[in-house]
Order: sequence, then C-alpha cells, then structure tokens
Amino acid sequence: MHRFILAGFLAAVAAPVSAQTAVPDCTKAANPVARTICADADLRDLDKALAKSFAAARARVDSDALRALEKDQKAFMEERGLVLEKNGMPLAEYLRNRIAFLDSVQSPAWGRDAAAFVGTWRNSLGEVRISRDESGQLVVGISTVSPAESAWICDIEASAAPKSGRLSFTEDEVTVTLARRGSALVVGDQVPQGDGGRTFCGANGYIDGAYFKVR
Repeated sequence: MHRFILAGFLAAVAAPVSAQTAVPDCTKAANPVARTICADADLRDLDKALAKSFAAARARVDSDALRALEKDQKAFMEERGLVLEKNGMPLAEYLRNRIAFLDSVQSPAWGRDAAAFVGTWRNSLGEVRISRDESGQLVVGISTVSPAESAWICDIEASAAPKSGRLSFTEDEVTVTLARRGSALVVGDQVPQGDGGRTFCGANGYIDGAYFKVR
C-alpha cells in the first residue's frame, strides 16, 4: 500500500496565521531549521512557495475546516526540526511534499450520504481513502506514519455504511468513526479502557484528526 510520508501531529491550539506562513528572517536565524533554510537558496525558494500555497489553501476551505487546517500547518512547521534532526527525509523533499498537498486541497460540499465521504483525504500525518466496492459498500483505508523516522505506522482497512451522517466500524475492539465537519473529514477512535492500544498501529501510533480532500 502506497503511503505518503507527510509528517506531523495535530496540535491542540493553532498558532497565529502569520507564524504559520512566515519565512525565516535570515538576519535573525536562531534555530537549526531557519539556519538551514537561510543557507540554501533552493530551500529559501521552497519556503516562500510553501507560504503562498498555505495562504491559497486557507482561502479555499470553508470556515469549519479552516481552524483544522491551521492546526495541521502549525504541526507541520513544528515537525520540520525533527525531520532535520533525524534525517528521516531531505528537508527539500519534505517541503515539496507539503506544497503539493496544500496545492491539491479541495473544499467539497458538506453532506451526510455516502457520496460526501468518497475520495482521498490527507493531512500532515497520512491519508484516508474511501471508495465503493462492487456491492456499493464503502471501503475505508487509513494510513498514518510518524514524522521523520517512521518510528510507527498505522494501517487499517474496513467496510462501513453511512449511519446518522457518519461512518463507523470496529477493528480489534477499537471503534473508528468518520464524520464530515464542513469541508474536512474528522476521524476519531475509541480504545477500550485498559486496552493495550491500537493493534493496527505501531507503538504510540494514532489515526485521529482532521483530513482534507485532495484531487
């Protein structure tokens, strides 16, 4: 199964938009990421392109999904340091992947039926793929991966049918729920109390968060 190695953890609180889009001030580059970007003309160009792509993506999503996208961008920006430190992916590739993601973000109409869920949805952590099988049943595949060094990977695939505007299925006693929030798709899971975790994830892995439809 193809995985998009897009790093990041959803932060609890979004940073100001200016902090999410600002390119490094190379006269005051005080951290390793800023110094690395400032020392390389190609990285500086990519960082500027990233800011433009994020601004354009913000303008495309609706108000319900905007806060989630800002959280995801904040997480991505924070994880650049880990990517650089762990050498899990060249920083240029990491930035290009994020630019490609932002440029592909769509703003689908909200809905509660099956058609509102079908498609590919991504964030800085991974992706959700929802398609119909030959019987018309929806098949949900979720793949996420830890940033930088792929310390854990989550992979899950199951069938689900819309009910009360949501998709829900149970895998190894973990209940996974998918719901539309504006133009975003929100994934949540419930692990039984006292359970060891998600058997479809590596240690500390998770799948919950907001995902954005991409073309």
